[in-house]
Amino acid sequence: MNLIIDETGKNAVLNLDGNLTIERIAEIKENFMQALKLVDKLVIDHSRAAEFDFTYLQLLISAHRTFQGIGKEFSLASSNLPGFLNIIKASGFPEPDFCSIQEIHRG
Repeated sequence: MNLIIDETGKNAVLNLDGNLTIERIAEIKENFMQALKLVDKLVIDHSRAAEFDFTYLQLLISAHRTFQGIGKEFSLASSNLPGFLNIIKASGFPEPDFCSIQEIHRG
């Protein structure tokens, strides 16, 4: 996991990798909370994740609501990862409507 803050200090991308599951949910939450204190806009890039579970999805939804509640932006990088889409479908949520999707362009 690494948080990359832009030169303005207001926007950041949090890169997540590995298993985004209950075993790491406290660590992921701590990263979200740190970003909440530091920036106005956070984009989550989980395109390098190996596995997802419902706790990660619940944390995303909670973080999105928390950021919105204080006038900050929280979004996902565009990624059609089958594992993530399967978790969304199994949960009953519509495809990522719960959180806006941002395009991340890698150079």
